[in-house]
Amino acid sequence: MNKSSVGEVVVSSLKTCTTCGITKLPTEFHGVGSDSNLSRASCKVCTRANNKARSKTKPKKRKHVRYFWTRERKHQFKIKILLSLEEKRQDRNLRNRYGISLREYRDLFETQNGVCAICGRGAGKRNLHVDHCHKTGRIRALLCSNCNSTLGKVRDDINILNKLIEYLGKHQNASPTPLT
Repeated sequence: MNKSSVGEVVVSSLKTCTTCGITKLPTEFHGVGSDSNLSRASCKVCTRANNKARSKTKPKKRKHVRYFWTRERKHQFKIKILLSLEEKRQDRNLRNRYGISLREYRDLFETQNGVCAICGRGAGKRNLHVDHCHKTGRIRALLCSNCNSTLGKVRDDINILNKLIEYLGKHQNASPTPLT
């Protein structure tokens, strides 16, 4: 085995820096990862100089930027976040229940001018309900809660609705009987 040593260090264990070209001890190089046998190609001095030069050319990142929130900004931010979360929730519910998106619901709402398809009343505080056929799943129109629940109670049966109409017609002109 051919050993030419400089002091106690074996010459074969020396490493040459790729940046400055100087041959140095392995301790003059940063290690790579958790493997102690691997080291970087550039020595510690050259790596430090390269990092310093690079930091001068790149703009410094601000680590802590203070953003002063006014009450108005906080309120606007909360409303923006809450609205987007509420819209996402509405969209998800409409897709899961009826297979339509929030945009399709809004198009239908605009087509009906924002009123119930049966009674013509506006939506009020609550949205109009999506009326659909329970047998086919086909969407019919948007209804107010009263009309929607009425259809649900008669189970979409036209015969029951006709009997209701007859009943109301029969008792419409009759004088009220006092309750004793």
